[in-house]
Amino acid sequence: MESSSALEDFPPLVTSVRGASPPQRNWLSAFGPPESAPASLNDLHLSNFPSEPEIIPFSGDKLSKGADDWSLCLMGYSIGRRPFYEALLGALKKTWSLKGSIKLLSLSEEFFLIRFSCSEDLEMAWSRGVWFLLGKPFVLQK
Repeated sequence: MESSSALEDFPPLVTSVRGASPPQRNWLSAFGPPESAPASLNDLHLSNFPSEPEIIPFSGDKLSKGADDWSLCLMGYSIGRRPFYEALLGALKKTWSLKGSIKLLSLSEEFFLIRFSCSEDLEMAWSRGVWFLLGKPFVLQK
């Protein structure tokens, strides 16, 4: 039994010419509908650019009403590892002696939205600067 193979048993290596660019590929034919597809599918245009976002106009009146809704809110940012929602809410209620109530909304990353029921609680939390909650700095922003 012969274990060695001759060079003729292998296909030839492809050699590239320096400076030659690879052949251009027709991506529409690769990802578009087949030529035998109905005309409605042939009207499909592929683009890597998203369509323009729909612009929703706001009047000054609507903006001022929205500002009133968010006037008792602060944005909180936890530096370091993200705290668990329940643990942070408990720490806020325990640390702050509140006259009213708060609602906590968890946003992306380490951000939280805190909504106060009374302006005195908001001013107390805002005026004291950075808080240390659960052993980590918690920064507030209006």
